[in-house]
Amino acid sequence: MANHIQSVHLIWDGDYCYLTGYCDEREAVRTYRVDRIKQQPEILKEKAIKKPKEYNVSKYTTEVFHMFSTDEAVGVTLLCDNCCMNFVVDKFGKKVKTCSVGEEKFRITVKVCVSPTFHRWVFGTEGKIVIEGPVEIRGAYKIMLQKPLDSMN
Repeated sequence: MANHIQSVHLIWDGDYCYLTGYCDEREAVRTYRVDRIKQQPEILKEKAIKKPKEYNVSKYTTEVFHMFSTDEAVGVTLLCDNCCMNFVVDKFGKKVKTCSVGEEKFRITVKVCVSPTFHRWVFGTEGKIVIEGPVEIRGAYKIMLQKPLDSMN
């Protein structure tokens, strides 16, 4: 656990409460599940270093899935059935830009931290949300889906 955290926020996500803030020692946003913290971090009242301009807790929570983040968010294009609109708005906010694709689908490009939790989020829609790109992320998702099927043989 980092010793010095600034710009602290408590975030409820799923069934857990998380402490998130800018860690001056690692020069990055760090997230900790509150029930797993063994030692109380020192919450700085004064800034140890200047927080990056791009640190925005609202933006951060739309990019991560169940508070699992990777180093950097990437743009991912998703093709979604119209019935998923509320699901998409709940995750990415009311300002998410959509583009109609025919009468039954829409497309979005969003910044996300690609992780197993992101893949589980897509999988949970039972094919109603499809990763269109980038091809590397689509390919990684296909591999993740194939592994359990291969182990069944």
